[in-house]
Amino acid sequence: RFVGGFLPGWHWGLEYWSEDADHDLISSARASGMTVIHIMLPQFETSLGSYDEVKLQKLDHFLDAAYNANVYVMPSFIQAYSETLEPTNPYYHIRSIEGIIKDLTLYGGLTLRQHFRNRIAALVNRTNTVNLRKYKDDPTIMAWIVCDEPISAPFNYPTGMPQVTLEELTDWFQETASHIKSLDSNHLVTVWSQPAIQAFFGWTLDYLQALGIPEFDFMYTEDAGLEIVAGLVQGYTCTGQTPQYMLD
Repeated sequence: RFVGGFLPGWHWGLEYWSEDADHDLISSARASGMTVIHIMLPQFETSLGSYDEVKLQKLDHFLDAAYNANVYVMPSFIQAYSETLEPTNPYYHIRSIEGIIKDLTLYGGLTLRQHFRNRIAALVNRTNTVNLRKYKDDPTIMAWIVCDEPISAPFNYPTGMPQVTLEELTDWFQETASHIKSLDSNHLVTVWSQPAIQAFFGWTLDYLQALGIPEFDFMYTEDAGLEIVAGLVQGYTCTGQTPQYMLD
């Protein structure tokens, strides 16, 4: 059993970052009973194939601090819906993750899909500058997350939903997870999905074709039942938006 938390904001406000802040954050989580932390990465890829060493060294320290506190970490390679909609992000596409999955435009001779594979390899094969462990050999890493939120709610896509089929998404998951495992046989692999993925594929269980591939070692979902807290109403209401995103 693991008790954990999602820490999306570790890389926000890195101008205020310090080693002490890392230690305080992680030790506080451990003292509260948490044993695993899911983190988003800083935007370390300044342009396709160019990596910011300063930001990566801060990630090195975070992983080392977690190791010393006996806390596992699950890093996500990219926030698939929000980061890909930021014009300053090298993986920007007008319809979000569609760019990584199927845009055939060449950037420096490679598609976004190929550049993303290189991004994964750069991290998995990285040597931590603090403890000299390769990421792929680091017992602190519990699992690699292919991406956060591959499909989000419609109101999060101002220029239209990604134009991808279930088969295309499944194929990308399989290729990416297999790529990670070809580089690293020590760690689990998963994807962090939202209930919106079920709505995207028609409120059926078809979406499980993508999430249930053998290349994923476990299923990691948000708001999977909303039944843990007694009396909590299923779904949530956003004025003028689709009121419910619930996994059956």
